[in-house]
Amino acid sequence: MTELTHQTARRLLQTACDAALNPQEKSLLTAHLAACPDCESYARQLDTLETRLRRLTRQQWDRYTPRFSTQSISQRVVKNKTPFQA
Repeated sequence: MTELTHQTARRLLQTACDAALNPQEKSLLTAHLAACPDCESYARQLDTLETRLRRLTRQQWDRYTPRFSTQSISQRVVKNKTPFQA
């Protein structure tokens, strides 16, 4: 098995935030993180950032009020107007 550079490990950590790694990448990254405190710290920072962003996104979404209700859109469609036309 080849070892990862710090740069490659960090790239894989960033990729893992958006998509699943393949088994070989995951294995290499896990081994690197076990042996590298700097990259392990970076992984924890990314995890903390992602958790906070998800929480903030949920909070903002929960406060969001749609500009148009389902009823108003249905009424506009029935009147042969596009749903978002004023």
